[in-house]
Amino acid sequence: WSLYIREILASYCPFPKEAGEALLEFADGGAMDHVIIEQLLNALLGEPIASMQVAFVQRLLLQLADAHPRIELVLEDAADAIMLVAPSIPAPRRDALADWFAFHISARGGRWPWAKWEQLAAKPTDDVRRAWLVQVLERLACLANVESYRPLVSAPIWPMFPPARTIRSPFIAEHGGAAPTPAGAKQTLPEAAKFVRTKPTPEELTEWVGEHLAEMEPDSKLTFLVHLALEVGQASLTHTSKAFERLRKVLDQELDSDRAQREVAVARAVLHFWSSDRSWAGVLLTHLVFFAHISSLAVCECLCEPANLEHWQTYPVLAALLECPLPLETRESQPAPLAGAFGTP
Repeated sequence: WSLYIREILASYCPFPKEAGEALLEFADGGAMDHVIIEQLLNALLGEPIASMQVAFVQRLLLQLADAHPRIELVLEDAADAIMLVAPSIPAPRRDALADWFAFHISARGGRWPWAKWEQLAAKPTDDVRRAWLVQVLERLACLANVESYRPLVSAPIWPMFPPARTIRSPFIAEHGGAAPTPAGAKQTLPEAAKFVRTKPTPEELTEWVGEHLAEMEPDSKLTFLVHLALEVGQASLTHTSKAFERLRKVLDQELDSDRAQREVAVARAVLHFWSSDRSWAGVLLTHLVFFAHISSLAVCECLCEPANLEHWQTYPVLAALLECPLPLETRESQPAPLAGAFGTP
């Protein structure tokens, strides 16, 4: 069965929906469900695989859990087993499992029976099981606003989360004061964010930009629009993705002149806005490259600037950019790199 499951992974990567349908044909509500989940988790822990294949397996596990509640119960059992044997799992594999688990919980809206792990809060900080849970919570904080988890987790676990990210922008007042109106603009950033949250059409957004931001200096205007998307989407990666997609047309219009340098300015604006959390800024930059808002070259050029060199040390996702720098619409027309994937010939 393990070989057959690996063949399915190799054949269907990077399409989790189709792979999930193929695997569910053999799910039986019992032992076979556990075999499937065990093999999928093993796929994350074997020889180094490409980041796209990691994302495929993570989304496949989510697809299976969404398709059948019983699979979610199997995943709960798997997480409990991981916690039980965590001290015997090599650190790199614990890291990979923490990445998967945080992604899964975030995608499920933070829902998890947290109370079963409350006793870990009282363990010493060097306890391996407690440390692994902290790893998971740190990764969760990189996928959504920390405060969004407060109502969901039990009281003993909440202090184990990292501090909430803080915003840094010239368009937002510090310490809760009134936001300044930028030179040449007719609205503050919070006022603009309120409008964007009403989900205007691209045409309405273009009209709004022409009416309220037309007199802004070009560089300031571009930074304002990037910070506007980040402000609207600060709750989570999904919110940020939707905000940038909503503003894509007006951002593209601003990028048309000297696009290469303007894309560097976009990356610079993201780093500035989320300078309190470099890892989160890195996740967002990777996301913007993946969905063809900016190029990986623009990110690299931005990170080579003297003021941003320190970001290289806390930017592990840069490897994903360099590994697959093609924009999304180009990648979709390319054959999937399946040779040798998941241990198959």
